[in-house]
Amino acid sequence: MQSSGEFWDENSVTKPQSLSAHDHWWSKLACKRAGFFFYEKSLTENHNRVILITVLYNAVMDGGKQLAKQREGVYERIIECARKEFLEKGYMDASLRTIAMQAGTTTGSIYSRFKDKEGLFEAIVGSHYDHIMSRFCRVQEEFAALPAEQQPENMGKVSGNCMLEILQYCYKHMEECQMLISKAEGTRYASFLDELVEIESKATHKYLQVLEQLGNPSPPISPRLEHIIITGMFNTYLELVLHQMPWEEAVLYLEEMQAFYTAGWMKLMGQE
Repeated sequence: MQSSGEFWDENSVTKPQSLSAHDHWWSKLACKRAGFFFYEKSLTENHNRVILITVLYNAVMDGGKQLAKQREGVYERIIECARKEFLEKGYMDASLRTIAMQAGTTTGSIYSRFKDKEGLFEAIVGSHYDHIMSRFCRVQEEFAALPAEQQPENMGKVSGNCMLEILQYCYKHMEECQMLISKAEGTRYASFLDELVEIESKATHKYLQVLEQLGNPSPPISPRLEHIIITGMFNTYLELVLHQMPWEEAVLYLEEMQAFYTAGWMKLMGQE
């Protein structure tokens, strides 16, 4: 007697093969998706139900399972191929068609997962942008929360530690941070540097107020000069990432740049 869920190949009806309930369900789904006709017939013989499946089961099953395996890694392949494309060409010149082809999928698959090209770019750099901005803002807030009399002596140390921490993060996520720094034109992340400059400018203004409270006010500093100096400072730091300096050299350069900019600010603020 044949048990429920047995299968006959189209060309070998006399040789039943065991078919589990799960595979029986899967074969129906695979046939449907592949556009094949699924023929199921129930027979009662000694109160046992016999299932006859007369479609190309093995072909459909193998093809369906292979398709499932391909789909499992689509997201990861798209991300990897997109990272390479954005790094090479930048956001503006990157091609979704090229990314899809290299990832072995379609542009429709990219749109369904990321909405559009900017959504794909954001999927790669978004969390890194959030981390850097969050950490930078938090350090500024922590410094501003120090007692006024402690701020002058800690300014260089706090700033240096912050930039070192961010540099370490960038080196750990080098390609994503390079995209964020120099490949984001055309996305909302294109203003990354300007946002850092704005945050630093506001923190500088607060520090100037602290100096005045302490009875040691700074001479007037042109807002335009301030903007130029702060922008140049960040560009200098970020060059370490863009050029992938060896880590030991990068740390040394960072220390020297920090000493240079700290001394320059103290000179401008009359705090020598």
